[in-house]
Amino acid sequence: MNYDVKTKTYQIHNIFTNFLKEVLEKKDTDYKINLYKRAGDWYVKTGEYLTAMHYFYAAGDFDNLLAVVELDKANSFENEKKELVIKFFEECPQEIKQRHPVALLVYAMALITFNEMELFAKVCEEVTDLIQNSSLDPNEIDNLKGELELLSSFKRYNDIMGMSEHHKKACELMKGPSVFMHTRGSWTFGSPSVLYMFYRESGKLEQEVQEIKEAMPYYYQLTNGHGMGAEYVMAAEWHYNMGDFENAEIEMYKAINQASRGLQANIVICVLFLQVRLTLMKGDYSCVLNLFKKMHQEIKKHKVYMLIHTIDMCTGFVNALLQQDEKIPEWLAEGDFNSERLFFPARAFYNINTVGHFC
Repeated sequence: MNYDVKTKTYQIHNIFTNFLKEVLEKKDTDYKINLYKRAGDWYVKTGEYLTAMHYFYAAGDFDNLLAVVELDKANSFENEKKELVIKFFEECPQEIKQRHPVALLVYAMALITFNEMELFAKVCEEVTDLIQNSSLDPNEIDNLKGELELLSSFKRYNDIMGMSEHHKKACELMKGPSVFMHTRGSWTFGSPSVLYMFYRESGKLEQEVQEIKEAMPYYYQLTNGHGMGAEYVMAAEWHYNMGDFENAEIEMYKAINQASRGLQANIVICVLFLQVRLTLMKGDYSCVLNLFKKMHQEIKKHKVYMLIHTIDMCTGFVNALLQQDEKIPEWLAEGDFNSERLFFPARAFYNINTVGHFC
């Protein structure tokens, strides 16, 4: 048995691991189910939610599996886990899903990031049916209707005012913030740019900047400030692309102030990436390297390791501009358009800039 000083855990030798697996195989089904449930409980206590889900699934304990989904709020549902997550819910008995409406909302939100829109529509129908046939008290039903409005706003993703219509309705229905949104998760879905997420119609960028400033307060009310500072990032990027660098910096500092107060690492990284581009204009490469160092520190500080791929895109963008192709991350240089590293909404920046710069 080896002791890992960094993680402060013991690693069992393979010989002993194989021996224990052989012993387990000889045990009866009830023994195995009990063991899997105990393992699931232990991993819940240590915060390793996806591993807990694995063990509850192995035990056939879907009640506890969905309870863990509600705790995790899709934080563990990375792209490469898509098939596994779908399997959990497709195999879950309907009567158990009806006892866990919040888990269904979490799952539906994950399906948006996976770009599984047919399944998303199916889950929204399940939640609607649950509301219509619910024995919950009126306040709980209104909250659930509000949660569904918030979820339904993503059907109109990147139509700013269209999304905001749903947010306003949700604000009228709900008595408090959403219970299914992971408010420390990436508001940008891993994109390093807000503008690339929401600029949708040529000639209307200025209007869309004003719209996002009007719309975001309703969303913040529903989510305890998820994505704080996003509207200022989009405004800063608009000024930058217009060549108005002074106003870009003003909006940028508003954004980083809001994002830092709201603990929104993904928005901070968007700001740092814009700072990188402004710094490149001044030819200060050492400052650029320091800004990338700050990005990595932000990830470690908030433990949002999925954003490492966001930094890869920023790195690839800069090195492509500088014609330093050997420094472009390999998966970008290879043009991995269907990369499991990225959630679907982040692919706008990736696809446009891959075609323009990396390839």
